[in-house]
Amino acid sequence: LLALHPLDAHWDGSAAGVRKVRRRAGDEATLALLLLLREAECAADGNGWATGRIAALRAGLEAGPSSVFGPGDLALRGEEVMAALGAGPGPHVGRALRHLVDCVVADPNANTPERLRELLAALALTLAPRESRPKGV
Repeated sequence: LLALHPLDAHWDGSAAGVRKVRRRAGDEATLALLLLLREAECAADGNGWATGRIAALRAGLEAGPSSVFGPGDLALRGEEVMAALGAGPGPHVGRALRHLVDCVVADPNANTPERLRELLAALALTLAPRESRPKGV
């Protein structure tokens, strides 16, 4: 728990930030414990600003979906990612899936097969060796 504490350290107050906090916690039980830990810390310190911030974060978490978004929730599967990358199985597929999850956590509307393929194409360009990139890229 302490490795993830304080839960709100990187929260920017946005809905996308709420989704990132949920993903960072990993599961609902850990999220609940982190919220309790932070609330207790703020109460002990008498930190009204942080207490209000945690209350706002809790409200955002309660207003959003109650599940952590992961690779299994993407509109593309591993086989489709490999096809889009033009590559076989390997650690690069996991890295690509994590990249897509991060993109969708930031913008849930990106979770369409078409948009995810666009994101993969952009990612592939950044990963390809310079000499194998299309001219002008």
